[in-house]
Amino acid sequence: MDLNSYAELAVRLVNTAGGGGEDGDRLVNLDGLRALVADREHLNMGVTRNDLDALRALRAEFRAFFVACAGGDGEDAAAQLNALLIQHPVHPQLSGHDGQPWHVHYRESGSVADKYAAGATMGLAVRLTDLGIERFGVCQAPGCLGVFIDVSSSNTRRYCSDRCMNRANVSAFRARKRGEDEADTKAPGATVLPGAPVAGQDPALDERAWHGAEASAVHRASLRVVRVEPPAPLHAARRALDDEQVGPAGVTGQHDLAGADAAGAPDQ
Repeated sequence: MDLNSYAELAVRLVNTAGGGGEDGDRLVNLDGLRALVADREHLNMGVTRNDLDALRALRAEFRAFFVACAGGDGEDAAAQLNALLIQHPVHPQLSGHDGQPWHVHYRESGSVADKYAAGATMGLAVRLTDLGIERFGVCQAPGCLGVFIDVSSSNTRRYCSDRCMNRANVSAFRARKRGEDEADTKAPGATVLPGAPVAGQDPALDERAWHGAEASAVHRASLRVVRVEPPAPLHAARRALDDEQVGPAGVTGQHDLAGADAAGAPDQ
């Protein structure tokens, strides 16, 4: 009897109440019970309505155990398991089947619900002593009633399934995005109303005069149009040159290149 795998029966039972991100109770009829025990040959024969009712009650007790563990209340968790072990005992027997050495098997007896309860309770007790109560948790996804046993090396599990983890991550991302959008909306900034003059803009550039659609786009984008002053007229520079005394083109002592030299000889 693999008691570790039997502890998973407790997890599986609790999670029929809506764990794993699924909507609705999956243990409301005998078909749901058959699906729960489909892979357990010693449990999937002859299920009755009494088994269904008993396992629905056991589901609530198992979840209370996980809640106590998640809350760090080891005394309460141990008390609940001890009460369940008394109520649903297993019977140890020596077995040497299939040529194996003699070893202990734990046998359940009674109805399908009795066998399920005995195996799952004994499995939880063994896992608790192996792992400690901090490894038993409840799913942190909003609205999920699922539970889990964390066997990871980091002990950081928070969700009963990958589906719940993905849904929670998407919800957290959307919440952060909404917060960022609201912060951007409330951030201070200049607002330019359509048709209003822009500070520093020449009235001649007013969109109502001739700028049309382009100026409207400028206003909507809250851009500031800066007037660029044209350079000083060129005639002003010419006036500055006129104020200076410009000498005559001919200078005393210089020869006219087209004339004769001092000796009167013609230029060569």
